[in-house]
Amino acid sequence: MGNDNNIVAVLFSMGSSRESISGISHLFEHILINRMKKFHIFKDATGLTTEDYIFIIVPQSDYEELLKFIEDIGKIDICERDLEENKRHVIREILTKQYSQNEIFARKIWENTQYKNSPLGDLEAVSNISVKNLMEHKQKLSLLPIYIFEKYKGIKVINERKKELNYLNKSQVATYCMHKQLHLKRKIYNIFFFNDSIEKLYLLENIMAV
Repeated sequence: MGNDNNIVAVLFSMGSSRESISGISHLFEHILINRMKKFHIFKDATGLTTEDYIFIIVPQSDYEELLKFIEDIGKIDICERDLEENKRHVIREILTKQYSQNEIFARKIWENTQYKNSPLGDLEAVSNISVKNLMEHKQKLSLLPIYIFEKYKGIKVINERKKELNYLNKSQVATYCMHKQLHLKRKIYNIFFFNDSIEKLYLLENIMAV
């Protein structure tokens, strides 16, 4: 991301735990990133899809242009050529990562929960996604809350009573841990999340469903 150490992260409220077709959020992330990179302003944009969110990350210097891009996200058109080009990238990523140690571990941990489906997507499902499917997904996504995280400043929420949130005091998070209880095959697993980064912790505390 060049020499700009300050970042802006956009979180779209759609990931593998909420999508109607396996892998459609991951595919839409790729389309978004490629569309952004067509504008030289966003040449350093990167993305990531998780079980809950699509993340788009850009240098802080792109903040104002990013806001304009988000405002127009409902107007993004997707053609067959875009679809097939990005499908190839997603399918390649699935084939490369689906049997990785991290992926196998994650699927085992989240087995029989709402997070059981991989954010990568299912190979067959991704292969069959149509332009119509993506346009419907885009429409759903544009109506959900969109979170804009600006490092060292706070989080802005779009589509949900526009508001800005403040940071936690650093002293409050020195020994902080987060807890999830998982019920798998009649057993209860207690999973604890630790984080010493105030930015990531803020995201987990105020945005992620925990």
